[in-house]
Amino acid sequence: MKKNVLLINYRNMGVGGIENYIYHVIKTALREEYEVIWLCDTHPIIAPIYESFFDTEKIKKIPCETHGFHWFRHGDIVLSQYSRIIVISFNFLDHVRALEFLKDCECAEKYPLFLIPHYEGGLLFPETNFKRIKKIVKKIAAKGYSSFIESGEVIFMASNHPDAIEKAYGIKIEEKNKKRDPSFINKREFDEERIRHNYRNDVFTIIAAGRLEFPHKGYILGLIDVFCQLKNKYSFLRLRIIGDGIDKNILLKKLESLPQEIRADIEYEGMIPYDQLLDVYEKCNLSISIAGCATSSAMVGLLTLPARNYTEECEVYGFIPDSKNMTTSTEPGKPVREYIEQVIRMTEEEYVQRSRLSYECYEDSSVSIANLYSSLQSNTPYYPTKKDLYIYKILNFLEKVNYFVKAL
Repeated sequence: MKKNVLLINYRNMGVGGIENYIYHVIKTALREEYEVIWLCDTHPIIAPIYESFFDTEKIKKIPCETHGFHWFRHGDIVLSQYSRIIVISFNFLDHVRALEFLKDCECAEKYPLFLIPHYEGGLLFPETNFKRIKKIVKKIAAKGYSSFIESGEVIFMASNHPDAIEKAYGIKIEEKNKKRDPSFINKREFDEERIRHNYRNDVFTIIAAGRLEFPHKGYILGLIDVFCQLKNKYSFLRLRIIGDGIDKNILLKKLESLPQEIRADIEYEGMIPYDQLLDVYEKCNLSISIAGCATSSAMVGLLTLPARNYTEECEVYGFIPDSKNMTTSTEPGKPVREYIEQVIRMTEEEYVQRSRLSYECYEDSSVSIANLYSSLQSNTPYYPTKKDLYIYKILNFLEKVNYFVKAL
């Protein structure tokens, strides 16, 4: 009997929202007895929190090269042995590579999926890599996106991602909510007793978790400043910061500059496995985060304030569920201090009720790989013509040349 296979078209497993998503998708696929193939770099980077997970024969690592003069060179994959093939890509040209890869595959079910993980950047908006030929490249990308979306191949990871595509390319995207990525996180039971215990605790713990990349996640730096201000008024405050990334040293330097009496109540823990992060959330009083970390904290019933992206001021948009669509926003928010003090002043019943609203904001839908490809089941995937493929390959070559000479 032929098996099903999930292919992850992504080269490295560092720290971030994409990597966390991949981790959960693979866990679900293995549970449903899919074979899993990872199209990775020849020597892939794997963050410590994922090392043990990927150190298994259940995840087959196939070296794949797209750098230099290579368009899509990879090890052998015998697709004819599978009855259903799902390929997940996370950038524009990788999705084109996947479409070419699947086009001539004789398989009953083929599902090429393009998950949009952001609202900016050259990997998603290729025209932003150029100046002189920007308009030409934008026209090429618009045609591609229009075809991908029409065939149901595109899934958006946040509510403002389809808006970014519409704005960039003048494409009207219908039923945006149905094109959101399904959750692969199993919700825990709502634990009112634990929440009441946290409320009655002698300390009030704020948590901020995420990749340490500034100014994208600069709200963490702003939160430290606000925490310092509030400590003079509320001695029982504690702050936990969980994360890692290229700007870790900026965070550590800021922490080292703080007065010792304040620094003693800020705990920096680095990156920890996702399941452990949920355990930490359950011991806190308030989460101030963005993107997937904001969603995850709300799903355990923790009061959650989504923060503004790309600023080193800590501005927020109110509590989830009211702000559930603002987890990746760059719009001006309100100073976080007033919201922290609002939570401190809440009665126990108000706190429990707010916690329940956070928990109930996200549906406890069945976690299944089938949820991923449902948008494609009634559609035929778009496969680029030979002419279009030729254009995309030229675009890829020009991107590589322009990276070094900046002439285009």
